[in-house]
Amino acid sequence: SSVLSMCAVCCDLSLSFSQLLVKLIGYTTLEQKALYTQAKATGNQAIKARVLEGIQRCQKVLASLSCFLELKISLDREFPTVVSIREPNCRDAEILLANARSRLASTS
Repeated sequence: SSVLSMCAVCCDLSLSFSQLLVKLIGYTTLEQKALYTQAKATGNQAIKARVLEGIQRCQKVLASLSCFLELKISLDREFPTVVSIREPNCRDAEILLANARSRLASTS
């Protein structure tokens, strides 16, 4: 799991969606588990370095995100699951600007 933090709002998230992990870490969930198990069992430093490199790459991407996350909420899971990440487009910017203007107008 991971923590998504935006301003004063935080949300724990599951990053278990394989295609998402491939984009963020560089390998699938199954590959990550196999690498972790192999590194732990053999003490192979090259494998440990690959796992650490993937985690660090993921942390950098998550720290600098400027995108939309699609979340799936399920009663049988502890946290919402991120199912996709996409870059904002011009239409998204227009919608956000319209919402901001609407909120400002309603508070004045």
